[in-house]
Amino acid sequence: MVLYLLKSPSLWVALISMISYWNDTSLHGNWVYDDAGSVAKNVVVIGKVPTMEVFKRDFWGTPMNQPASHKSFRPVTTLSFRLNYLFSQLDNTYWYHVTNVVLHGIVSGLVTKMSTFVFRGGESTTNVIAQLVTGFLFGLHPIHAEVVSNITSRGEMLMSLFYILAIWSYASATNTLQQSQPPCPTTIWTFLKMYVFPALC
Repeated sequence: MVLYLLKSPSLWVALISMISYWNDTSLHGNWVYDDAGSVAKNVVVIGKVPTMEVFKRDFWGTPMNQPASHKSFRPVTTLSFRLNYLFSQLDNTYWYHVTNVVLHGIVSGLVTKMSTFVFRGGESTTNVIAQLVTGFLFGLHPIHAEVVSNITSRGEMLMSLFYILAIWSYASATNTLQQSQPPCPTTIWTFLKMYVFPALC
């Protein structure tokens, strides 16, 4: 098991992608830009209304039926902020930022793992290098800096997570069919990951 993990390109990409954003100053940064509205002043996140209100309110905590509502419906992201709040309140942003960094690492690792469906060389050196290059191009690309550093942008990472899981599920099922084996029973799970979960982020 340990040997497998050491030879896993997706694990290394995930770790290095997280390390690239692991900066003490950034992890302890202040609430900036939209963070105040989506987290610090959101009545669902800070518990001023019941948690189930997340399904009746927009991303900013405003009831959806009010004209002032932004109408942006992201309950999964808001619930993730609520979990952060339960652990660390609003005293500091550390755990909010750590969650974003870990999500980025997971998504980067999954992108690397997905590349195995493109580079079909098994565990050959060429295939491993191709996976690492793909993963590092994704995980270390500066375009992700805003999404990872801005707490409010967590929705993009959650959407990416569920979308990649959906594609992976589809590719695995297709791969299974091509090998003339019975398909995995993933149809409903694939549907949820591809259409439902990303829409709720």
